[in-house]
Amino acid sequence: MSDKDYIIAFAANDQVAFTRFYSENRQPFITAIAHKFAINDDYVLTSILSDACMRLWLNIRNEKLTVDSLHTTLSGYLYGIGERVALEYLHENSNQVSFEAIENVFADEPIDGDDETTLMWTAARRALAKLKESCIKLLTKFYFEKMNWEVISQQLGYSSADSAKTQKNKCMAKLKEEAQIQLRNLE
Repeated sequence: MSDKDYIIAFAANDQVAFTRFYSENRQPFITAIAHKFAINDDYVLTSILSDACMRLWLNIRNEKLTVDSLHTTLSGYLYGIGERVALEYLHENSNQVSFEAIENVFADEPIDGDDETTLMWTAARRALAKLKESCIKLLTKFYFEKMNWEVISQQLGYSSADSAKTQKNKCMAKLKEEAQIQLRNLE
């Protein structure tokens, strides 16, 4: 079946087509997500795939994704959803998410979704690449490793927790400013 045929079938709630799509994409999806996010648990990988497939199906059923709005392969769109689901899983189920995993989500690959989403992800990826290493470390420790301010200030050599918070705010302002510049350059 073509991607167009799958979208039409999913919109019509065709379970046979959905099962076929799932089966065709299962192994490549699991292999790619396992490699990119260093997840070795088959149960978790299957759960991520199921969640990504459900989100794909809902996007089609809710007409968020249509034949006309698909700008990549349907498998690529599924993989894009899967990357975000994997990152959510790591964020919720781990005290640490490696910066490499975050970089992988922002890797220079096509972003699946509508044009506005693609532009925003591209702008965010470019803005992140322009941040200083010290900001990246600080933001990673706070947002992804969920460290408290005392630990962050000690590990990164700030004089106090308040100094680290102030620096985090400056880093976020710089990231936002750079993302806006990148978005304007893309439009």
